[in-house]
Amino acid sequence: MNYKIPTEITAELKLNKWFYLTDLLVAIGMLVMGFVLHAMIHPSLTIPFIIFMVALYGFWLWKPKTNPHMRMLSAVWMMLSRDRATYHAHDPHEDEAKEDKA
Repeated sequence: MNYKIPTEITAELKLNKWFYLTDLLVAIGMLVMGFVLHAMIHPSLTIPFIIFMVALYGFWLWKPKTNPHMRMLSAVWMMLSRDRATYHAHDPHEDEAKEDKA
């Protein structure tokens, strides 16, 4: 038997040229959250609420230039859930070594 072993397991799953599985899951989550919260919104604020939800969706899926391999949702989650009592040293030579390999 010949098994194919994937070389990279952290790659995002593409559904088409621009749309990833992460985008779809976040969109479904935003729709569910929107339907749940819609009952609490005054009818005159429905349009601003929809605009806010679309802006929040775009912000969560945005890939920042400082960390292009991670979406903003993941970066914010890491920032909020990290252990503040642990020190993480920054080695500038490590960044240079990564750039040289690429």
